[in-house]
Amino acid sequence: MFIYNFRESKLPDISNLEANIDTEMYVLEKQIDTTNNNKEAVYKSFINLSIHTYLSFENVSILNSFNDAFSSSAEIVDKLNNQKEKLLSIQKFVKDTNFNEGFNQNEFLNKLQDLLEDYYDYKNTYEKFIIDENEKIFSLVKTLNKIINTKKETKKIDIKENDKNKLFSTESETKTETKNSNEKSTKKQVKSDIPNNNTLIISEKENKVYLPFFSTDLQQSLLKSKYETYEELIQNDYIFPLKKYRSPVISRFREGYKLMREKEYESFGSSFSFGMKLMNNYKLHPAVISACRNIDELQCFLDCLEDNNLQNFDIFDIKFDIAPSKKNKGGYFIYND
Repeated sequence: MFIYNFRESKLPDISNLEANIDTEMYVLEKQIDTTNNNKEAVYKSFINLSIHTYLSFENVSILNSFNDAFSSSAEIVDKLNNQKEKLLSIQKFVKDTNFNEGFNQNEFLNKLQDLLEDYYDYKNTYEKFIIDENEKIFSLVKTLNKIINTKKETKKIDIKENDKNKLFSTESETKTETKNSNEKSTKKQVKSDIPNNNTLIISEKENKVYLPFFSTDLQQSLLKSKYETYEELIQNDYIFPLKKYRSPVISRFREGYKLMREKEYESFGSSFSFGMKLMNNYKLHPAVISACRNIDELQCFLDCLEDNNLQNFDIFDIKFDIAPSKKNKGGYFIYND
């Protein structure tokens, strides 16, 4: 800490003052690097955890912890950058001062004292907050890595069990698989006579969700997919069991994240933030997010939903096929959060 006794109205050693400012700047930049490294570690932990759980978190608190970590790290960096700006002001003031012609020592010392007091008042206000929050983020990363390692070990055990089962597969089964594989090596369908499905159907009667699709989208998707026919593609990518959305809060986050990450090709951070933003929108059924082809379609729906004017949403229709024994309790949802 570079504090000088200004009551004596004595000019400090300028070279020593500049050296102390440089040291303080070095420490400050290290703090910023540490915070950014912690933030990157949280990102990597989230990605690893999402890989091993397929973003199907059962505990909302995990998502909230991630969100808190991202918010805290951003706030820490913001405060450290503000602190850095104050330090740069001191550095600039000292370097720009002409200590020769017309130099006023008292004016210089008073200004320097004001700048230093402002700097240390700011630093002392947020120093404990920055240390505590960085420790929380580091602790979260350690906890998440333990969860990830546990899930990895569980997967290894499952893989070993599957390998054991494969040892007992008969030669005839192997031949059958080879034959089926050869039969599937035919050319994919190119043209489609399947009509557009312009309706999102959320069916409690069938326990299924049917996403809307358009013929042009099907053609592009089939060429990129592992499926051979449009029927296979529709069955696997456009029809889902209703239980996929059994946890609306988690589902809204997951589908919002996937929309931004996989359809809009946004960054991990932007996708995560968008998922968190949608998570507690209780009037929004997560299947609607799945049905949207891009962010513009979803935004159009959200605008209509906010204005309580869904009849103006004309990109696709929405049909709730509710089981007779259940009633919708006033919301847009067929589920309760």
